[in-house]
Amino acid sequence: MAIAVVVLLTTECADPTETHIGSITKNAPPDPIPAPTAVSRALPAELIYIIDPSGGDLVSNIVARDAVTGNTVRTYRVRYTPSIAFSPDGNTMFATDSYRSRVTHGNMNGYISSFDTRTGSLLSDDVPLTERTRYKFCPIGDPMFFASDDGDVLFAHKYGEQNASDIRISVLDPSSFEVINES
Repeated sequence: MAIAVVVLLTTECADPTETHIGSITKNAPPDPIPAPTAVSRALPAELIYIIDPSGGDLVSNIVARDAVTGNTVRTYRVRYTPSIAFSPDGNTMFATDSYRSRVTHGNMNGYISSFDTRTGSLLSDDVPLTERTRYKFCPIGDPMFFASDDGDVLFAHKYGEQNASDIRISVLDPSSFEVINES
């Protein structure tokens, strides 16, 4: 048995913004709404980034949590099977992810994006990263996307041209995401 509860709230019918002119009622313009103001919130000293693949859904999340309290500080929406890397100062997060050209099938397209971790804003998106590897090996395996210690380059594992098990590594420029070298 289903029970529905309906609550009806009533008020007086008179609108204080109405003005009456003869038999015509006109509404006065409402007071302007003040523009929203952004209050910058200091980020915790230490963050933990968790890749949440959402059970294999086509949209995943990267969740930034305060390392001390465990509270979620920010959530980044990304696509299927993401991998992440960071600039040495931690101010930029790079994410590789994929999606299919059709809803249930089609070519798997790889992309790279970047985010400003201080503001959460998207810096770049949909830069193609063809043939990037998407699956981790048990239990986790080697990182498939990472930055050099000095942040001068990014490294991305890619499937082999003739055989998917022949893994290649692409060296990418972290500003333009152009391939510098590949082996």
